[in-house]
Amino acid sequence: MIKLAPTLCGLGFAICVILWCAGFLGQWWLPLDIFSHFRWHIFLMAIVLCLAGLSGRGWIQIVVIGLFLIYTAFGLSPYLARALTTQASGSAETARGNIKLLSFNSWIQNQNLAAIEAMLRKADADVVLMQEFFADKAPLLDRLRDLYPHQALCRDTYGCSQVTLSRYPIASHETIVLEPELPVLVVRFDETWPGLEIANIHTLRPPYMSRQLDQMKALAAFAARRKHPLIVAGDFNSTPYSLMFETFREGSGLRPLQSWPTWPAEPIPLPQLSIDHFFVSDHLKTASAATPLGPAGSDHLPIAVTLTLGTAGG
Repeated sequence: MIKLAPTLCGLGFAICVILWCAGFLGQWWLPLDIFSHFRWHIFLMAIVLCLAGLSGRGWIQIVVIGLFLIYTAFGLSPYLARALTTQASGSAETARGNIKLLSFNSWIQNQNLAAIEAMLRKADADVVLMQEFFADKAPLLDRLRDLYPHQALCRDTYGCSQVTLSRYPIASHETIVLEPELPVLVVRFDETWPGLEIANIHTLRPPYMSRQLDQMKALAAFAARRKHPLIVAGDFNSTPYSLMFETFREGSGLRPLQSWPTWPAEPIPLPQLSIDHFFVSDHLKTASAATPLGPAGSDHLPIAVTLTLGTAGG
């Protein structure tokens, strides 16, 4: 077993190096971009295999413990981030004029409406964006009307499962279909936050990577054209290290705010990948950092942020 250790660990280390490098090559062959999502997992696993190979005896235990620690560390990180942010933010989340925003992929398989309602009431956000909000969750709209009397839906648009709820009046809303299977629900505020636009999105995911990249390009072009203060939020199905994410960030000119893991939160609520995001224009400043919240029956964690609306560059 001692002789086997350096051989197997060396092979595993070499595979990790290959996969880690492959994650940077998605712009030349798109399927390789899938490995970019796991960049840090692969990097840490390579370190574990290197240590295991050098140890000789007990290398299997080192690998098993290393895997467990990597999985647990990523899974617990969003909860730690939220705890630290809550302590640091103080009264920022409730300061007058700030915008507390929550985004949540409620998940097509999530039938626990009570958990969703409890989470939203506890979070007490000003504006809520939900994705995969289908007809079976419609009763929530009436149950939440005391908290969110202003509601924008896109049921009449094929493939649109988004809903945006607000405690303040929505001046107007529209659904814009940018690409096949990419309807964007846009709401605009005039009184509470003058000129603010919030786009609620849900992109495709792997293995539909070519179409997802087209969606990211179209979404970036859409965002770049908007002249008002803008927030684009929702389920991007891409991590901050991926070509998809970079395509949107560079093309839109918007600033990303959220990088903590949010998925998968089911069946074990220890998410590994950051695929739910907020992007904002220069008109908006962060008053309280963007972090995930606790689970609410979905395979995604909700994410929340508090922003201050100012002027571009100010």
